[in-house]
Amino acid sequence: MNPESWQGYRVVSANSDRSITEVSHHEIINCGRRVLAQAFSVAEKDLPREIARELGYNRLTAPVVERIGEAIDIAAQDGLIVLEEERFRGA
Repeated sequence: MNPESWQGYRVVSANSDRSITEVSHHEIINCGRRVLAQAFSVAEKDLPREIARELGYNRLTAPVVERIGEAIDIAAQDGLIVLEEERFRGA
């Protein structure tokens, strides 16, 4: 499997101990793109929470916010998502 062409992501189960630092930026970006495809656009401040929830993280801890924020920044820099008027949408 080519990681660059893979568009999926894995959801953390309730009994999993998979740390957010073990989730690749690519997986987080894939999840964010799916969230945006379903919602069309999401407020900038809400996107990390929506991605975390979709990945199975119920608590928005500092490490979760930081890791997801890094992935959002990468996705925006790569032109995969667009920020307009404080809302993200897919590119």
